[in-house]
Amino acid sequence: MKPENNGRIESKAGTVKKAAGIIMAATLLSRLLGWVKLTSLSSLFGRSIETDAFFGAFAVPDLIYLLVSGGAMTAAFIPIFTEFITTGKEKEGWRFASTVWNMIAVFLIVVIIIGEVFSNKAVLLLPGFRHNPEALGYAAVFVRILFPMLLFTALAAMCNGVLHSFNHFTAPSVSWIIYNVCFIAAAYIFKSTLGLRGVCIGVLAGAAMMVIVQLPVMMKKGLRYSLSFDYKNPEVIRYWKMFLPVMLGMSLTQINLMIMPTVFGSVVGKGAITALNNANRMMFIPLGVFGSAISMAVFPTMARQAGTGDFEMMGKSLTRGVRATMIFSLPCTALLITCGLAAIRIVFGYGRYKYVDCSETAFALTFFAIGLMGHSANQVINRGFYARKDSITPVVAGIIGLFVTIPLATVLIKTPLRHGGVALAISIATLLNMLILIMLAKRKLSVNVAEMTTMFFKTAVASIALGFTSWWVGSLFRIGPDRFSLQLVFASLAAMTAAGGVVFVALVKIMKVEEFDEIVGMVIRRFKGKKAA
Repeated sequence: MKPENNGRIESKAGTVKKAAGIIMAATLLSRLLGWVKLTSLSSLFGRSIETDAFFGAFAVPDLIYLLVSGGAMTAAFIPIFTEFITTGKEKEGWRFASTVWNMIAVFLIVVIIIGEVFSNKAVLLLPGFRHNPEALGYAAVFVRILFPMLLFTALAAMCNGVLHSFNHFTAPSVSWIIYNVCFIAAAYIFKSTLGLRGVCIGVLAGAAMMVIVQLPVMMKKGLRYSLSFDYKNPEVIRYWKMFLPVMLGMSLTQINLMIMPTVFGSVVGKGAITALNNANRMMFIPLGVFGSAISMAVFPTMARQAGTGDFEMMGKSLTRGVRATMIFSLPCTALLITCGLAAIRIVFGYGRYKYVDCSETAFALTFFAIGLMGHSANQVINRGFYARKDSITPVVAGIIGLFVTIPLATVLIKTPLRHGGVALAISIATLLNMLILIMLAKRKLSVNVAEMTTMFFKTAVASIALGFTSWWVGSLFRIGPDRFSLQLVFASLAAMTAAGGVVFVALVKIMKVEEFDEIVGMVIRRFKGKKAA
């Protein structure tokens, strides 16, 4: 018997193609607004104890969100809920969804109440604020305003999962646009009155709007909410069994990359958290563009090969994917190190974000950039293990990386590196994580380490030449506190990137890195929406 879905499951290829343009535009606009958000914050509020407290306050709910919701919620929810709706069991599916949501909501409401009552204690997760009454006072106020957003962001993630199960992606994408718009609007509206407290209110309103914008679509899809707590339901138990390992795998990397800079930055002193946060965001440009594109391009192929038992070909695909990350991440590392100050001036250097703020941010970016290859390669290797239905190995490697970061950062922040030491500790831990994963992948996934090593050395030579060329060209512009105009900095960035890029491509061609054109083509096809082989 054909399952009934009342026309709500949009599975026709034509429908998906028509929606693809809207989805891509919404995603691009959301990312652009995300950068406008950070630029506005830097321009209006600069780099101070108050901005440190703002980012520090965000770290507390962010940590809980990463552990409870994040991508793990939808990754575990979508397969089970989709099974219900595609087999005509929508009533049971909505009961399952209600049970999961109710369990999460009860937990989060308790967490929110505790956070509101003990906001001063929650902020003590940031050790540097313990002996800084000013930072502690700011952060406690911000935490009290921000904590309720946990409930909204979790519900928004649940809505995302439901709508994705119905092949509806527009409303979830638009919800992020609205969130960013609320953030930006609050920054400008409340700048002179409530300051960053007003921004926190805007963040909370934006989180609520993420839910509100998706609810009408949810109702059209047949939303049937109930006060169900059927925790003994086999599918609910199955959800939690899927959720926990995925949550650990996804959250460990994010904790190391997003939470640790805030925790240790609080110890360094005024402005460190803000500089680390902005430097981190700069590194996410190449990581998000190239690292994510390559991992997403190669994952379907590896999944198909693993599904058919062709593990030898899967190992070759994984090897190719890791080599692809090297082709992009190593030259990007060289550019971030040499062009970091110019890039940060263009993105953040407005209003109250002066030369010294850009310089301190660029200093942190130098050390974050060292780990770019590790972050990119880990995305690909982890997906190789996921394709083999192994979620434990990435978790173990992630735990090792986290435990390396903590003692290393504790030592390095006491050296002249200061906040740069936090970034360096994270980069070292990430590269170690990558080496561990590669060694395990050699044994479990049959990757060719020799091919990876050859690619690394060839690309590293070309990237070092790129870096020296870029540095020399940049020195001709004599950028400094008195020569920091937007026009001059933009000209220097363009010249440094162009000169370094020409040298890199020339050397890659001379060394006959034949995979270069193939890998570039693979990423281009990914951006055009075509499947990479």
